[in-house]
Amino acid sequence: KEFKSDSPSQISTVILKEQKASLYKCMNELSEKEQRVLNLFYFQGFSIQEISEELSLEYRSVINIKSKAVKKLRSMCYLLME
Repeated sequence: KEFKSDSPSQISTVILKEQKASLYKCMNELSEKEQRVLNLFYFQGFSIQEISEELSLEYRSVINIKSKAVKKLRSMCYLLME
């Protein structure tokens, strides 16, 4: 017998919450600067140029920090999901 609480939308919501929790856990493993760059870019919608100005960093440095942080997150979250 299927329970009403096991509907696909509710299951999807639970999975999404678990994925977000895992992502935040992984983000906490990044340096403060990496966290700040990713937060500004992905969650606050800043451009690379705006982040560069906000954090007083060279444009290319922001690109490098963002790229390395995303690679770290992918690696950490992949291991977490195994």
